[in-house]
Amino acid sequence: MSHTHAAPFPGAPAIPTVEIPTVDLRELAPWAFFVGLLGLLVIFFVSADQGAVSIPAGTVIHEWVHDGRHLLGYPATEPAGSAAHLSSAALGRPFHRSLDGCSVTPRCLRGDLDDHRNWIHK
Repeated sequence: MSHTHAAPFPGAPAIPTVEIPTVDLRELAPWAFFVGLLGLLVIFFVSADQGAVSIPAGTVIHEWVHDGRHLLGYPATEPAGSAAHLSSAALGRPFHRSLDGCSVTPRCLRGDLDDHRNWIHK
């Protein structure tokens, strides 16, 4: 049902008002529950390290969502005993390697890669 208000000044057309439909919470609750459950399922698979709880075996899910895991705050991991893990742990430096082999350290960001290459191997 629409109503009209008086014109703001004489000679102007009347301004119709639009009625905003109401949403019944009983109709919205199943959809909110479904979306919440779907969100929890996505978080579950994204947070599963190395795809350990995923249906496809191996690292399939992990590789699809690897960068998204970092956006959600999950840490990067290197296999224990790998050269990158051992050398970075000994030097007290971050051990995640980005695509170009340069982790986010002040020295690497300045472009001084000679020292960086001594402890990270591609």
